[in-house]
Amino acid sequence: MKKVFIVVFVVLSVIIPSTIFAQEKTDPIVMTQEEFLECDNLPDVFYVVENNGKERGTGISTKYVYQGKYSQYSANWGYHPSFSTWQYCDGYVLSTSSSIGMSISVAYGALSITVARASGSGSIIVNADNSRASRPYVYGTVVYDYYITEIYDSNGNLATTGTYKEFLKNESVLGYGVKYK
Repeated sequence: MKKVFIVVFVVLSVIIPSTIFAQEKTDPIVMTQEEFLECDNLPDVFYVVENNGKERGTGISTKYVYQGKYSQYSANWGYHPSFSTWQYCDGYVLSTSSSIGMSISVAYGALSITVARASGSGSIIVNADNSRASRPYVYGTVVYDYYITEIYDSNGNLATTGTYKEFLKNESVLGYGVKYK
């Protein structure tokens, strides 16, 4: 009885780990710059090639490795980019159908986000005291995917490393307030 148990144990201890830890070797996901910009659901690891008219898969490439989803709150991301001067007015009108980009500082560096653009008519009104000079600002929580990047030259040698952050507008909650001078 002990011999059968030992044989079964030895056989299972060899078979089970080899099947659990066996990984399928798959080709890396490679896309062009255009495919990258149009992709809604990026994989955890992928390459973007800048082939300059050469065949797909040749030329300079960047490897992206997903690190996680991050969110960060700030009571003041900065002044709204549509309003560069202080104004005496009753309020500010922002359009929900048009946006403008701005850069903010988050963990791991800068992040480009989009906010509602100034408009003559729109659905966001930020009230202000017209007896005081004011400027609208952006606050709230931004959510972004964070990637480590490795840039390879046309010979396949690692040239440099960096980071990439993808702003997730649909998951972020931004608001608008007014600061007074």
